[in-house]
Amino acid sequence: MKNHLNQILAHTHKGHRDYQEDSYAYRDSFVLVADGVGGLAKGDIASDIVVRTWQNAFEIGAIRLANLHEDVNIIVQEAINELIVYSLDNPESAGMGSTLACAAIIDERLVAVHIGDSRIYHFSRDGQLKWRSKDHSLVQELVTGGIITEDEAATHPRRNVITRVLQAKEGHETKASVQVLDHLETGDIIMVCSDGVVESWSDVGISSVIMGHQNINDIIKVIGDHCAMNSKDNNTALICEIELVGWKQEISESTPKLSQQEDLKIGLDNEDEIAAKAESDSLSNNKIEETEADLLLQQRSFGFKQKYYRGAIFAIIIFLTIILLYQKFSK
Repeated sequence: MKNHLNQILAHTHKGHRDYQEDSYAYRDSFVLVADGVGGLAKGDIASDIVVRTWQNAFEIGAIRLANLHEDVNIIVQEAINELIVYSLDNPESAGMGSTLACAAIIDERLVAVHIGDSRIYHFSRDGQLKWRSKDHSLVQELVTGGIITEDEAATHPRRNVITRVLQAKEGHETKASVQVLDHLETGDIIMVCSDGVVESWSDVGISSVIMGHQNINDIIKVIGDHCAMNSKDNNTALICEIELVGWKQEISESTPKLSQQEDLKIGLDNEDEIAAKAESDSLSNNKIEETEADLLLQQRSFGFKQKYYRGAIFAIIIFLTIILLYQKFSK
């Protein structure tokens, strides 16, 4: 018996939308969720293609720990190629795209892979958050840059903008964030979900649910029921427990581990990333992909404006102080 994922349970709901663009799959060795990018054609088909591509990769053992990042990049490109092939046969789906979030046991280690704003969580059985993936999104860039807080990000008007996506576009390139998870114990909980779940739940809220329920069926029910009632967007979550049988194999020295801060920098030099924008105001709540260069320029501009306004206010205060002092001592 090998290390595996146990008691895998799924919740999926279309939210307040008329359609469902989330897809998911799982086995005892992986859980994965894909979210069709809103505003792009055939999001439901795009997410299904992405799920089938990654499911097949895990099932045939196409990703190995010793060559982790290279193998992941190959499957990323394979998924993009599958999307392109479909779009060529179905022109109305041109530009179709999807996010990805998955956790898989590879060579007895637990590996997290994600693209976009679908998330991966690692909790201890008592609800402590051990690790969470960082979204590839505009608001995450702003949080990382210290421009807005996590609380402000939750209600930011452009929280729908993502900076990485798997998309059916010739010449399109993107990179996945890859993390080998440590500090694992039997009974730890892994959750992968689309951003519709995050719309209704904070990290602290999910932790409290896990802390308050011993039965994993109760955990997924509480989280799912709340999402179904309160999330406007499609919401899908897969929850499972980790079962460790023999956790002795160490990661190969040839497989570098990146910190999340280092990982967030991956791909920022790809300034010709193609923008995928919603075509009407009715899609304002959907995800949009913009170029990395545009996002960075917006972030820097926003930061410059903040510094400018602070400097102007400071100068006014100094000026008024000088006037008051002058009036006081001139009498």
